Amino acid sequence: MPEALKPNTSTIKIIYPDREAYNLSSVLQAPRQVTRQDLEAAVANLQIDYPLDMASDFHWPMSLIEFVIKDYFVQCHQSGLYNRHKRPFESIPKVDHVTVKQVDRGMMDKVLLPAWQLTFLSARQEPYLSGLVFSSAFVKRRGYDEMLNTVKDYFIQLQRVKAKFAGHPAIVNGVFIACGAPFPEQLLAHFYKLTDGDDALGRVETLHPDPLACHINLVEIFGDEDEDAGENLDQEAVNFSARLVYPALKPLNKQSDPNQRQGGARLRVQ
Repeated sequence: MPEALKPNTSTIKIIYPDREAYNLSSVLQAPRQVTRQDLEAAVANLQIDYPLDMASDFHWPMSLIEFVIKDYFVQCHQSGLYNRHKRPFESIPKVDHVTVKQVDRGMMDKVLLPAWQLTFLSARQEPYLSGLVFSSAFVKRRGYDEMLNTVKDYFIQLQRVKAKFAGHPAIVNGVFIACGAPFPEQLLAHFYKLTDGDDALGRVETLHPDPLACHINLVEIFGDEDEDAGENLDQEAVNFSARLVYPALKPLNKQSDPNQRQGGARLRVQ
């Protein structure tokens, strides 16, 4: 059964301990000259400040935040994808904080669903990026139809955000849809068609049609949680990782372990 409604919004701060040291913004100054070691230094010079009282299932949105701010940024640069996904790539260093809101359903008696909406904001509250995360529980128990309806409702909300900031060229530059692995084939096919994936350029740029005209990124999340653990989940023992499914990039190595696949930096929930 869906969870009874409770306060369901958190804010996660992105902190740069040493603003004078090499950081993500430094990468944008001359990206063609940046080395892998430079990227590692830039990522090392940031901290993601999570709430101490996070819910036991908060590692789902955490996984996507970690992936976008760190792994996706590095992968975009190393693969050359930043040439086609320039707007989301250049938006990441501008992110000051991320709001996480659990998706709810119903008009009068609202209930929470195992899905979260993420907004990556600048210090001036400009929504540069957005994300939607479905836990494995949603994928397995609620079915594809409800998932697709949730996705459609989410994009309607994004169109309203885009309209609110009409004239601002940097709003909702990229969208990240994440699901517990394996990523649902039906949802992948939906976005493949939507972004003209049959075209060689289309499946690299992965652009949502107007009026959003933003880059779509599909992500699958791997984890070793016990879905039935509920509030008794031992967060110290939960390890999660994520990888980009679409657009498909050449893997950085040939390991068969999904946690060693592209974007597979281990996330340890503290």
